[in-house]
Amino acid sequence: EGKRSGIAALKDEKDFFILGHPEYSKKTLDLEYKRDLNQGLEITPPSHYYDEANNPLFIWRSSASVLFSNWLNFAVYQDTPFILH
Repeated sequence: EGKRSGIAALKDEKDFFILGHPEYSKKTLDLEYKRDLNQGLEITPPSHYYDEANNPLFIWRSSASVLFSNWLNFAVYQDTPFILH
């Protein structure tokens, strides 16, 4: 079974852990997969990553952007005291 992506949080919801790599570019996983194949590792292709022509898809970009924006808002902006003059 392949690795799974997701998010886990502690009870206080201040600490959370991202499983997977939403920061990856379109080709990053492809390069890592081909590297491991060339090293003779017995691995399976990444799930839902290639189209029918074996080209990498880039379906997680918008989700990664939303995740980062929400984290930035929650972890930084909500706890930063702004003083308006």
